Amino acid sequence: MIPINICGIDDLVDISFFERIDIIQEELIGDTYFITFKDRDGKFQISVYKKIWESAKREIKIKKIFE
Repeated sequence: MIPINICGIDDLVDISFFERIDIIQEELIGDTYFITFKDRDGKFQISVYKKIWESAKREIKIKKIFE
């Protein structure tokens, strides 16, 4: 599970959450990535700590290679 913050609320999501969203921007400020994505209801932003997000992106890439 990956800890995220959305609208000031801390939550845990499975890595598959990131495989399903359409990421349109990633912005690194300090040690936090602010990830903007869109879905059918509009644009949303979540924040994820740098080390966690970089690890999750690596996992997603590896998973895509093996598919």
